Amino acid sequence: MCIKMNFSKKVIVTNHAVERMMERRVDMTPRAWNAYKKSPKKYIGEMLKFKNIKRMERKADGITEVYTRGRYVVRVKEYHDKNVVLTVFYQNREKESRKAR
Repeated sequence: MCIKMNFSKKVIVTNHAVERMMERRVDMTPRAWNAYKKSPKKYIGEMLKFKNIKRMERKADGITEVYTRGRYVVRVKEYHDKNVVLTVFYQNREKESRKAR
């Protein structure tokens, strides 16, 4: 089953998502950290580009969990004219390896 998210909609990153990204950032390279410090909202928006997405899971009430290549999980609420990033958290490698078994 392929879950589609409209990537042409405007992406709005909440302050809550920026705070959670700051708390939960793990193993960022110096280049990524500098890009994040320069513009946190733009950095989170770039994580939602099509090339950076591994998979997506649709949840209740129009919320989609987007799993990125950097092992971050981004919760996005989809509206008719915009996508709002609610929160960001980090996915453990242990969880990922358990799913592969």
